[in-house]
Amino acid sequence: RISHLSGTTGGREPGPADRCVSDPLVRELAPVDLPALVRLDEAVFGVGREDWLRALFDASNTRHFGRGAVGALEASVGLRERRDGVLYLDTCNAQSFDALQPLIDHVIGQHADHVLECMVALDSDLHRHLLGHGFFVPSRFAEIGPLVDYAGGEQTGIGCAEQVRTLNWF
Repeated sequence: RISHLSGTTGGREPGPADRCVSDPLVRELAPVDLPALVRLDEAVFGVGREDWLRALFDASNTRHFGRGAVGALEASVGLRERRDGVLYLDTCNAQSFDALQPLIDHVIGQHADHVLECMVALDSDLHRHLLGHGFFVPSRFAEIGPLVDYAGGEQTGIGCAEQVRTLNWF
């Protein structure tokens, strides 16, 4: 099957913080937030991935941010350090972009001194928003064009919802 999720890497060079407004509901997640993160991820992705999320939560190069009260997340973002200090936005989850946007703005603003990248679904609300933050397609990806998620087997719809805004390359 070929899912609707084609993507490309968007990158942003270090620069001034922009659109970083204080939001009392945005915070770095702690272990107590894992059950709420698992529930949000399952609602967005379509299948439970608790073991995978627990491994990510325990990884030393990954931090998680969320928006919402303890036990009731409405948006989450994984931030993973990669080579050369590049920070990668992964698992950008929310049922609505209105919930995700303030969290994305906060994470980008708080990490504006780093190169940021995101494997984002083309033409998604997140893709358009990242372009507004100065993200661009690096030349190494512009040359090969968009990436398309391809998998054989039964089409289940898992991972193909409009709310799945990023390809997760952990």
